[in-house]
Amino acid sequence: MEPLPMATSACALDEEALRVQLQRYREAGRHGAIAERTASHVVVRIDAGTPDQLIEELIATERACCPFFALDWDPSERTLSIAVTEAADEPALAVLAAALTAAGELPGA
Repeated sequence: MEPLPMATSACALDEEALRVQLQRYREAGRHGAIAERTASHVVVRIDAGTPDQLIEELIATERACCPFFALDWDPSERTLSIAVTEAADEPALAVLAAALTAAGELPGA
């Protein structure tokens, strides 16, 4: 089985948990749009079609497996912010941003 491209070597998720997490990102992206994006930061506006619980699970999982991501969910504004501080982590952020787009098809996923 080919590894999923969103996982960095620091990721603690196994293959199945990674697939579930990728599905959470894709589901959030179906009901959202990237509002702001730089190499080190992405902000996604997510409409009410995505339950808060899905975003909360996404964040809890990400914090447990990849603590280098800074994640923030503002349910009143319906914005999900994800950032990195190290340039070496920017490719991982780019993959998450791709998963959050409507066309979030990733090679090997």
